[in-house]
Amino acid sequence: MTLKPRKDVRTKWDMNRLVTFDIEAYNWTNPVALGMANNNQNLYKTFTGKDCIKQFVTELLRRKWRNYRFVAHNGGKYDFIPVIEELTERVNKNDGLEIEILTKGANNTPFFVKISDENDKPRYLQDSMALMPRSLDSLTKSFTPDMTKGDFDFNKIDKWKDMPKDDRKKMLEYLKRDCESLYAVLDEFTSILLELTNGDTPPQLTVGSTAMAAYRSHFMPNDLVIEDCYKPDAKTNPEEMFRNSYFGGRTEVYKKYGEDLYHYDVNSLYPYCYTEKPIPIGKVSHTGKNFPLDDTGFGGVVKINAKVPEYACNGIPVLPYRYTPEDSTDEKVLFPSGNIEGWYMAKELRYARKVGAIEDIEILDSYASRYGKPFKEYGENLYELKKGIDKHENPGKYKIVKFLLNSFYGKFGMDRFHKSVNIGPVTQDFQEGKEMINQELAKKGVMMSEEESFAPYILPRVASAITAQARIELHKWFMRVFDMGGDIWYCDTDSIVTDIQLPEGEELGKMDLEGRLEKGVFLAPKVYAEKYKGGDELVKAKGMRDLDATFSTFEKAYSTNSPELIGTEWESPRGFKAGMKQGKSSWFETNTYNRTLQDFDQKRNYEGNNSYPVVL
Repeated sequence: MTLKPRKDVRTKWDMNRLVTFDIEAYNWTNPVALGMANNNQNLYKTFTGKDCIKQFVTELLRRKWRNYRFVAHNGGKYDFIPVIEELTERVNKNDGLEIEILTKGANNTPFFVKISDENDKPRYLQDSMALMPRSLDSLTKSFTPDMTKGDFDFNKIDKWKDMPKDDRKKMLEYLKRDCESLYAVLDEFTSILLELTNGDTPPQLTVGSTAMAAYRSHFMPNDLVIEDCYKPDAKTNPEEMFRNSYFGGRTEVYKKYGEDLYHYDVNSLYPYCYTEKPIPIGKVSHTGKNFPLDDTGFGGVVKINAKVPEYACNGIPVLPYRYTPEDSTDEKVLFPSGNIEGWYMAKELRYARKVGAIEDIEILDSYASRYGKPFKEYGENLYELKKGIDKHENPGKYKIVKFLLNSFYGKFGMDRFHKSVNIGPVTQDFQEGKEMINQELAKKGVMMSEEESFAPYILPRVASAITAQARIELHKWFMRVFDMGGDIWYCDTDSIVTDIQLPEGEELGKMDLEGRLEKGVFLAPKVYAEKYKGGDELVKAKGMRDLDATFSTFEKAYSTNSPELIGTEWESPRGFKAGMKQGKSSWFETNTYNRTLQDFDQKRNYEGNNSYPVVL
């Protein structure tokens, strides 16, 4: 498989054959109205009452909607679920009806659904959140500011028969506004994307696949080819070694509390790395124990056994390490000191050796590849374009360029195997070769299949090289802070919190001051609060929805050693994966979720307000 330029971007995206839809429900799980719109066809249709989903599915299966795309924003987490449930009920009553559901993420969230009728003619459900990962309110303000979302008190939604006529009317107006504004956003998104790529790239299924299509069709040099190193039938598969070296961004707490601090972000860190830094794109060769570590013309992946000095780099090591505690099954990524063994990208090893963060290196195995800069034109052109756009005057265009810049590299690290949910007749032919989820679902024709992807852009060595370079660049900023006499409190992928001013700039890879802090409390990775000069506050706690906490709450949690003060409870639909596995009645039920911070950061060892790395 070879990645090369491609002008014939395949898509069935056609705004005339696209319908947006949305659901309004009582207590989340009792739909009372569903609207569908196509502004180009002056179409708007509403289905109301307790059987509004059945009415919609009956309409969806009409012959006139073959090859149409029905799009809902955040549909995979909400709007698709009752529709899929109703379709499942009809599968074994409608000869030939079959459904294929593509999912993503740990929760198997649906983002694309293919519905084939008895003549094998399809219609599709697509989640626009996967294509435009922002709230509909934010997208409407950026792309169609004249169609801002309406306002409605959702506490007034009741069972259809019990709703006062005036509330019904206001809710239906709100529903229509949502459907039509989503269509207008998609229309403008499509127009701007085609303008940016000279008509080469229409929208794809996700923002990542759209960025990859834009690169291959419009920016990739005509004479460039990148071969993969996937050898699944060989004794050793080089691609797996590169995948073993693939770590994410660095997020760590170094000091839990500080005053008079600066919060900086690196301008487009990942685009900077794939634009300006070399990436191993040449033919991959097995070099065993003889990797050319001193020859910077070669990149690759190296398995090492080595020692990380405990106090090197002011106690902030370079190399990540996967670790599973004895009392847990959850894998953690640490940046430890002590003896380590594992696969690492050559550039990260070279940097660690240069700054004294690794010694006594023993090379156990390796694969080498020559360097190149295949994405330089893509990154430079888009970043220059972004700098030239006034984000206040043209926010839609600015947002699309950011999407293309930031969502591009992740496609290279995709898994080769992906599962889809298949729903069809309970027959041996349909279920042949598929995996049973559970017996109850199998009785309804719900099965799962796994497919191997041979997409030419699955190149883990590229993704691993980019993320490794990003960690290197962040560490370089750490060292610069130390050289200037400063210290580090916190970091998160492309940002650092420090006590000194750093040089700033608008170019790729330069620092941008996000805020001047009066105080900061950093309790765990992605769980922190900042109080800015002037009085504004920022509170973040990943995975804690509807968190009712202020800076004072975080400050008290720190001062009293009480992590449990940071917590929340909320109610929402349980999601497709959980709902499906628990049977028909719970596909569209809600769960009450509780999240509480169990402990402060455990990735480092702390003494008072200072920390040092875990010693292996």
